[in-house]
Amino acid sequence: LARNKKKEDAEYGTLLYNKYLRLGFKCPKYKRSVWAISKASIPFYRDGITPGTEEGTKWVQVDGIIDKLSVSISGTVWAIMHDKVFYRSGVTPNNEQGTAWTPVEHTFSVDMLEAGGNCLWVYGRDNMLYVRSGMGFHSSSTNLTRIGSGWASTASPTSPSGVTDMAITAQDDLFVLTDDNKLFKRDGCTQSCSEGVSWAKCALPRLGGGGFLGLGAAPEVINIAGGLEHLWAVTDSHEVWRAPYAGIITERSWERIPGRRWYMCVPACVTRRYRGVSTTGIKCLSGPVLKSADTSG
Repeated sequence: LARNKKKEDAEYGTLLYNKYLRLGFKCPKYKRSVWAISKASIPFYRDGITPGTEEGTKWVQVDGIIDKLSVSISGTVWAIMHDKVFYRSGVTPNNEQGTAWTPVEHTFSVDMLEAGGNCLWVYGRDNMLYVRSGMGFHSSSTNLTRIGSGWASTASPTSPSGVTDMAITAQDDLFVLTDDNKLFKRDGCTQSCSEGVSWAKCALPRLGGGGFLGLGAAPEVINIAGGLEHLWAVTDSHEVWRAPYAGIITERSWERIPGRRWYMCVPACVTRRYRGVSTTGIKCLSGPVLKSADTSG
């Protein structure tokens, strides 16, 4: 995107690019928020993010010891601490790092989580997927809240195989990558049926044989991420691919992107390379402005 001028749909903000640097950004519908976890599991919030200073000004340490976190496009911050799900309370326009971690009641053991605009999906250690019901950031219904009111569940698409990664798109579509390297999309998710009705199998990129002269194991997809219009994937050989997620994803849907990334987690409202921010010691980034880290650190 950074190599070509492009103007996105105004519903998701106006993005204008030149050859390397994004010139303008207006996204009134979504929050600008970046969070990170250090290698010591300490959470940090990126302060000073404005339309003119999109890389922010400094990292601010936040209380808690975090295993994993996810920031929704509504600005709600979700985290896993000590096998429990928390959300960051006290978040306001003048205090976007919030004031405290508030636990969310549940009875299952948690492994990973991924937040969308109107949903939160959690993968449990029992190989079940749990979705937070009663969430509705974009809805005017008084029965829906930003943090939801309960849980619904569904089995892993290839049980007993487990889930290795999850991705949620701008349209709140859930994609899961299983440990036998298969990709699935959850169909039928609505506000009245937050857990959906069925799994649809999707194709992964057609990857060549691995190793020297084609010997050795073929590369596998190890990370997926949902963006504004595309589902993104990274292989264990650090190749980057993307496919439009509207309709059925086939092998022909995938496009190889030049460059290599160790890890990618593309935000729902904008895809871009973050510039000039030191990330030494950080193991995870999350937020609707940035969610990517390349091999240069």
